[in-house]
Amino acid sequence: MNISAKVLVDGGFAERVLDALEHAGVPPSRLKLEVTQGTLMADPVAARSVLQELDHAGVESSIDHFGTGYSSLGYLADLPVSELKIDPLFVSRMAEGCSEAIVVSSTIDLAHRLGLRAVAGGVHDPSLLSDLRALGCDGAQGYAICLPLCGPDATRWLEFRAREGAEPALRSVA
Repeated sequence: MNISAKVLVDGGFAERVLDALEHAGVPPSRLKLEVTQGTLMADPVAARSVLQELDHAGVESSIDHFGTGYSSLGYLADLPVSELKIDPLFVSRMAEGCSEAIVVSSTIDLAHRLGLRAVAGGVHDPSLLSDLRALGCDGAQGYAICLPLCGPDATRWLEFRAREGAEPALRSVA
């Protein structure tokens, strides 16, 4: 779920999320919040506090579009996040030039050294999946895996993949 800066630091956000999960009977571990670097930097102290509260309850967080915002790498190491999602701009341009491949590779390495998963966004070309596997990327998201689906179609797709013995996660590149 993508979260804006205004929503993230709005008083009571964590409590509302946890209440909604409880009301729906969904374990907190089934929710992942995606926040951009800009969202985190809008109010770093409040953002960290909210993410820590949700993290303690079992909700995971991901930094979306990593690499395009302006933030301190020192601040990154202190955030309760489990994943860096590499900006699709870098991923889609990997085949075009050496610098984008270096950025993607370095981001994967940075994520792993911080104990985080690295997920590539915007993987629209199946050949990129092979390149990302070779770089050690933990996951991918994009048209090369599956076109966007509505709820019932997504459920059928996941069920089919499970029956076929395929990894059930939309983000899997392994």
